[in-house]
Amino acid sequence: SRFQYRKKGDLSFAITAEKDPGEKLLWDPSNKHFGADFLSMHILIENKGMLKRLVVGDFRAHWDQGLVLGSGLSLGKQVITGPRKVHRGLLPHTSAMENRFFRGVGMEIQIGNTTISSLYSRRLLDVQLLSEDSVLGLPRRVPSIIKSGLHRTSTEIDRRQQLPEQVLGLHVRQTFNRRLTFAISGVYRDWKLPLIPKRSEER
Repeated sequence: SRFQYRKKGDLSFAITAEKDPGEKLLWDPSNKHFGADFLSMHILIENKGMLKRLVVGDFRAHWDQGLVLGSGLSLGKQVITGPRKVHRGLLPHTSAMENRFFRGVGMEIQIGNTTISSLYSRRLLDVQLLSEDSVLGLPRRVPSIIKSGLHRTSTEIDRRQQLPEQVLGLHVRQTFNRRLTFAISGVYRDWKLPLIPKRSEER
């Protein structure tokens, strides 16, 4: 289910609730269950003086060619094989997809032909937690990030929202004319536990 109010170029507000088949409707705040398995919300304010865009809640980021951030939340290098990508900036997350979005606050300020974008996100990721292994000399860790968004069985529920993630991002974009734009992006991501794939453990 979704409720959304939008006034184009001014204000947007939405709440989305989603339950996959096999998941239960639970109210257990101590275990981060608030009815539906997945809840998403955002408030977006646009075009208020120098403030081009302010979004609080769940959102995505499309910065220029996507070499640092593109397709919502694609951290890392990407090969540009197609046409030039369109810079869309910060956008609210309005789908029921349970990953590839930020949860926090993002802001865009425009001063003349310069746009400065920043974001802060903190959310909990689904992971399998592995305990410390003294034989292999490995700390408490996670082998991978689980992106299915499914929480039906006891195993899937135990892996739900186990790893805190914090992301800081900054993007500066300078437009000189229709043919020339300069931009620089930087993203810092922090996990409380190291990500060590099982293939690396075998080595």
